[in-house]
Amino acid sequence: MSEHSDAGGAPVSLVLGVGLSSDADPAQLEELARAVLAAQDLHPCEVTAVVTLDRKAEVPAVRELANTLGAEVAAYPAATLAVHQVPHPSSVVGRAVGTSSVAEAAVLAHGARLVVTKTVLGRCTLAVGAHPYRAVDQPGMPEDSR
Repeated sequence: MSEHSDAGGAPVSLVLGVGLSSDADPAQLEELARAVLAAQDLHPCEVTAVVTLDRKAEVPAVRELANTLGAEVAAYPAATLAVHQVPHPSSVVGRAVGTSSVAEAAVLAHGARLVVTKTVLGRCTLAVGAHPYRAVDQPGMPEDSR
């Protein structure tokens, strides 16, 4: 998939970080992704990667979202995700998978800048990154994370 351009002509490539249960509903993950993107005036055609924890890469909801968006799937081991400082770590997630963040940390591990912190719907968590950085004004986003 080719990168698109923002109004200023800068290339935009969005990365969706996904954390989820193995039995997460694919339709719910797609609904979450579309709602989060729309709320930020971001377009699904700008998504080039869906990124997650290595053991979640083959989960049907992840594969279906990537296929629907025409995006690649990239996955990282828990040890790689664990080194990233994120705005919203979770001790519950840490105990379950060995890293306190999946969605936000996967965005950072993929080399993107976090532009939308994690949002949860049911058994799905989603964060959005831009690669290279696209200025998206995110209320409540820590200054050092913009």
